[in-house]
Amino acid sequence: MIAFTISSRAAIRSALSLTTVRAAGKPVRNYVRMDADVIRTAPHLFAVAHGREAIGAERCCYCGAPASDPHEIPDSFTAIDQLAAPGSGHRCSGCALAMTATAGQSPDGKPWMWSWVITRANADRRALCVMLGGDRVAAGRNALRAACLAPPEPPYVILLCEAGRTHTMFRAPVNRGGALASLTHDGRTLHYRPDELRARIRLCEMVSRTYGSKTARDRLPISPGRWDVDRIELLEEWHAVRDELLTVAAACLFEAPPKEEPCPNN
Repeated sequence: MIAFTISSRAAIRSALSLTTVRAAGKPVRNYVRMDADVIRTAPHLFAVAHGREAIGAERCCYCGAPASDPHEIPDSFTAIDQLAAPGSGHRCSGCALAMTATAGQSPDGKPWMWSWVITRANADRRALCVMLGGDRVAAGRNALRAACLAPPEPPYVILLCEAGRTHTMFRAPVNRGGALASLTHDGRTLHYRPDELRARIRLCEMVSRTYGSKTARDRLPISPGRWDVDRIELLEEWHAVRDELLTVAAACLFEAPPKEEPCPNN
């Protein structure tokens, strides 16, 4: 049985190959092997970065890559409608790595709380989720911001995880170059231009510095009597874009300015 659909198109044919496995007294079974030179999914790239292959006679329930690892979707998993093959009962080597301590375990035992910058050669693990610790988050934010603004050579995947509640790597697109880059923030995908993200990060910094908010996404009240015209214009600009995914991503990547000491003459 071959659960992974093979298209007749040359591009797909070049990405997949069939390996016939014969065992004494057992029927012939065709395994699908994902070509490491043609990266199709984020978990596939994650597996390649760890020196693993995407191979199997079944489809991964999460991303659809060839799989052989039996797996039961946790009852707590709610995004069933976003799975590639929810009834397959298997997961690929990349998703298995992302969901187990093999890829690095967080303090509460949930490996999916980490953020990642993934290339063929490396899977760089970073922290954005506050449960991973303040020092780790500060270092992780700087590294992830640098990767988002100056992406690595394709193919690559950028996965930002602040909530860290479930496996979301299977939703992340594989970047293949071009003017637009892509990242995934807590399961939502953003296609962006690095210059636009840089400008939005700058806006987050200005809002945080001007209004003293703890985070750039704090709900700031509008009170024209307290601020001058420039501040009102900044606030209006902020409220116009605050809920956009570009702003959400920028808000988790910007470095909050240090607290200013109150003036002794005030």
